[in-house]
Amino acid sequence: MQLLTHRFALILSDDNFDEFEKWSRKKIEEYQLDRLRRLVAEVKKTNSLYNVKLKELDPDDISSIEALSEVPPTSKKDLISALSSEDLTSNEDQRIFFTTRGSTGETLVIPQNDEELDEYGWPAARGLWWSGLRRGMKIVTLPPAWHRLAASEAAAVGLIGAEQVIFWGSTSEKYVQNFLKAVRRTRAQFISITTPFLLTIFNRGGKRALEGVEKCITVGAPLSIPARKKICEESGLGEIFERAGTQEGAAMDECRFHDAHHIHEDVCLLEVVKMNDVSHAAAGEVGRLVVTAFVRRSVPTIRYLTGDLAVFFDEECRCGRKLKRVELLDREENIIVVDGKRILPYQVRQIMDRDEEYCARNFVLVRGKPDKLHVIVEGGGDLNRLRRLLKDELYVEVLVESTGSIPLRFGFRPVINFEDLNKVGF
Repeated sequence: MQLLTHRFALILSDDNFDEFEKWSRKKIEEYQLDRLRRLVAEVKKTNSLYNVKLKELDPDDISSIEALSEVPPTSKKDLISALSSEDLTSNEDQRIFFTTRGSTGETLVIPQNDEELDEYGWPAARGLWWSGLRRGMKIVTLPPAWHRLAASEAAAVGLIGAEQVIFWGSTSEKYVQNFLKAVRRTRAQFISITTPFLLTIFNRGGKRALEGVEKCITVGAPLSIPARKKICEESGLGEIFERAGTQEGAAMDECRFHDAHHIHEDVCLLEVVKMNDVSHAAAGEVGRLVVTAFVRRSVPTIRYLTGDLAVFFDEECRCGRKLKRVELLDREENIIVVDGKRILPYQVRQIMDRDEEYCARNFVLVRGKPDKLHVIVEGGGDLNRLRRLLKDELYVEVLVESTGSIPLRFGFRPVINFEDLNKVGF
C-alpha cells in the first residue's frame, strides 16, 4: 500500500498527526462538498443502483452537503440486491471481501479495493496517533479478521512506524492467559482488542493482569466512565481509547479527552436520522446512523442505514479540533420490547456500571418475555439488589439469573432469543 502518497501532509508532533486536524469547519465542509460532487458524478455513470437513487441530483448543482439529505436512504436489502448485479460484481479491482450480518438477517459481503484500504489506513493511523502510539512502540492486536477496521489498523501501524504483534487465537476466555503471555513477552506498550474481550480479560485474567500496558484501544461496544476507571485501576492498565466504525465506511476515534468520537470526515459523511423517519435528529437525540463513504469502490455506500444507533454532539471538543463528534450506542436489532418499552443493552450496561459489584461485568439480555426484562449476568452476587436497581431505573419487571462460574460467550451479540438458550447450555 502506498499510504505515504496522500492528500494531507504529515505533522507527527504532539497530538497532531496531519494537517487535516487543523482545518477550520468551513474548509472541512468545502473539502467534503468537493468529494461528494465527484462521488455522485462517478457512481451515476457506473452504478445502476445509485443511478436511480441519484437521478434528481446533478453533481454540478450540489451547493452544500445538505443536498444529500434529499436522496432516499440505502438499506441493507438494497445492497444485497445490488451485489447480484453483474455491473457491481465484475470489477477487476476487487481485492478483499468483508462481511457484515449482525445477529439477524442475511450476510452482506462487501468487496473493497486497494484504493479504499489505502484511504482508510490514513485516518486509522490518525486515531492511533491520538492514543499515543509512536514509532518503535509495540502493539499486540487480536483483530477481527472479517472487519475492515482490522485491515485499516494493520496499515495504520505500519504508517506510524510501530511494530504490530498479531495474536493468533480467539476472544474466548480460554485464550486470555495466552494473550497476556504474549503481551508480557513482547513488552508491548499498547494492545488493541474488542470491548467484549477486554471485559473477559478483566473478569478472568486476575488482578493487575495488564500491568505495564500503557494504552488499550477497544472497538465493538462503548464503555462507561465507571467501567473504564475500574478496569484501569484493578488491572493496572494505563488508559483506554475507543475506536468505532462500520464495514460500510464510517470511521471515528476518541481523542485524549474521551468525550465522544471524532469523525474522520475526510473519508466519510455521517448523519443521524430519527427513529421513525429519515429527517435529521437533533444534537443529543438518539437516532439511526447513516453513512456515505467518499471513496469510490466496487459497491459504493451512499446514505446507507448501518443499523447502528448513534447521537451527535454539537459542542466543540476541548482538544480544539473542528471535526464533528458522534457516539455509537448500540444496534437497532438489539432493541428489546418489555411491557411496551424499548430497552437496549447499552441502557442496562450504564445502570449496572454504577453498581460497584456489577461494574464491567459480562451480561446478556434474553428476548422472549414481553412482560419482563430477562438478564443473565456472569458470576455471582446479590441478584436481588441488581433486579431492584434495574427495575427502579427502567420501570419494568426484571428477572435476573447468574451463570455462576460458567463464562458468557456472546461477544458482540448482547441479546439472545429465549428459544436459543438451551442451544448454549443454559
